[in-house]
Amino acid sequence: GARRASGGARGPPRRRDVAFRRRAVSSLSGGERKRVALAAALAQRADVLMLDEPTNHLDWEAIDWLADHLNGRGGGGGRGGQQQQRQQRQSGPSSLLLVTHDRYFLERTCDEVLELDGAAVHRYRTGGSYETYLRRREERLSAEDAESVRRAKTLGRETAWNDRGARAQQAKSKSRAAAYRELRDESARIAGDRVVSA
Repeated sequence: GARRASGGARGPPRRRDVAFRRRAVSSLSGGERKRVALAAALAQRADVLMLDEPTNHLDWEAIDWLADHLNGRGGGGGRGGQQQQRQQRQSGPSSLLLVTHDRYFLERTCDEVLELDGAAVHRYRTGGSYETYLRRREERLSAEDAESVRRAKTLGRETAWNDRGARAQQAKSKSRAAAYRELRDESARIAGDRVVSA
């Protein structure tokens, strides 16, 4: 029978497939090189697998196969598929760090999302739902905005106190002056982080 891209029953390779396998990697197109690099990464028994846009240059059948493979549901097809599944279970779960804009693939392969925002990394447990990520991200941003408003009010009040000068500061503790400087510096640092991430 004919060889299928989805890993079904395998027959003898077609002449074109044999010719393709004998070509030098330097003669391959960019998409072909990416598929070869992906195959090489998957062939290794790594504890951590990092993939950058792995679905680029793949058709739907290959994307489905890759998602199944990464989830430990085989994807090997043919007679070796069950043996491969057993080996994956025995070797324990490996970690996958994935950069993708493919929402369908993301939902099928990831149960956590790490978001880089300026100098911060935010972790969201999504259970494979992109909608959950969006909702939790919005909740985090709303909480940060509320904290920013609270901090600005406190900073305004403390700035007014500080501007009244030494007479007012003598009546208050030195610790309040130190707390004011710390709040002012922290507000400046947070504002700087937001400018860097914008």
